[in-house]
Amino acid sequence: MLLYEANIDSKLIVRYMGHVTYNTPWTHFVRTADEYILYILQSGCLYMQEADTCYTLKKGDVFLLDPFIEHSGFKASCSDYYFIHFRFEGLNRLAEDAFHHLQDILKHNREYAYESSLHTYDVYNASDSLALYFPKHYSPNHLSSLFSLLEAANSSFYQKHENYRKIASLKVKEMLIHIAHDFASHLLLSSSNPPTKALSRAIETKSYLDTHYSQKITSTLLASVFDINYNYLNRTFNELTGQTIIDYLNSLRIEHAKALIASSSHLSFTDIGYLVGFDNPYYFSKIFKKYAGMTATAYAYSISFKEYK
Repeated sequence: MLLYEANIDSKLIVRYMGHVTYNTPWTHFVRTADEYILYILQSGCLYMQEADTCYTLKKGDVFLLDPFIEHSGFKASCSDYYFIHFRFEGLNRLAEDAFHHLQDILKHNREYAYESSLHTYDVYNASDSLALYFPKHYSPNHLSSLFSLLEAANSSFYQKHENYRKIASLKVKEMLIHIAHDFASHLLLSSSNPPTKALSRAIETKSYLDTHYSQKITSTLLASVFDINYNYLNRTFNELTGQTIIDYLNSLRIEHAKALIASSSHLSFTDIGYLVGFDNPYYFSKIFKKYAGMTATAYAYSISFKEYK
């Protein structure tokens, strides 16, 4: 598997992008570009050859062509796809044996990201960005997010409002982050036993909590959303995360509350509790002390000379 590593802090510039549809069979022309070209297939097939290697691109596939290597089509087909021509200073092709070490790197990066603070001021002095890793030819699992970014980038590019190229370039960089995250999740899951239906539901539950933590979440709601017995889901979730669902949700809410305390001194603790999902201020105070090891007031004072300014 051919892999790339990208420094996400490096400059990425989109020169040209667009969307084409071929309703009659068409063969890609011969070309050697001096930039990267990214293809994202919306439907149909595209048959591409780069140097001596042939690739069959299908619906949902993402494919990256390298600069200064001749490419062409080797078979006519109907296709509907986006294309993006860009240069990315921080993008490098890895050695062929890099895949053998990648799972350990991705596991370390994922753990580092989970354990990082939501509100540290250190990011102003040093980047906490992690390298991106993605394959040359890949089919992401979560296509809706990818195509939403694509449509937004393409729309910005052709509307030609102020800084339109910068906006499109940032969207494309976000797309690469999305692809790399999807690939990392796929690889980390495949490194263990194939997930059971229950484990898949637990993974989906974690993602749901991460996104909807500020809303009212009950056992009945989760059982309905994921079509599974709540107690069974809770046991599987505990095996996945080391925490029960309620413990994970509470700790997640308190982490967000700590971030708000550190950056929003105009908000009352009641407001902060409400914003992270607690309707009752007394219950919020109780849960904050349990998970933070101190009251919200004590926490605010503890960071007042560091970040709470």
